[in-house]
Amino acid sequence: MATRVASGSPSEGSRPLLVSTDVRAGRVTVTGELERTSAHHLLDALEALVSSEQHIWTVDAAGITFCDVEGMRVLAEAHSLARSRGRGLVLDGAGPFLLDVLTAVGLHRLVTRPTPGPAPSLRDTTRAWS
Repeated sequence: MATRVASGSPSEGSRPLLVSTDVRAGRVTVTGELERTSAHHLLDALEALVSSEQHIWTVDAAGITFCDVEGMRVLAEAHSLARSRGRGLVLDGAGPFLLDVLTAVGLHRLVTRPTPGPAPSLRDTTRAWS
């Protein structure tokens, strides 16, 4: 697992972005502020998942404490990147703040909630974005 502190120039009191990549699991964990100076590091981490055998990439968003417009743009671009590589993308663990922001801009379909049974197939994930 690779971990990177991807802090741009955080303002006073802000939390730097911490990005961890688990290629084997097809999972990227993001903690801190997903904002204009650091959000691009999420795409870098997802690009590393190309070598993963997982068909569904997961972004663990439970630790995201702030997300600005650039963070939203990167999340949308992350979805496009996954699709261009023949993969699905799910955003897991989004807190109330992030859920509200995602809903406001129409990206709430990225969020999955745990359900009993097998994991969603690539077809199910792609259909949710169609």
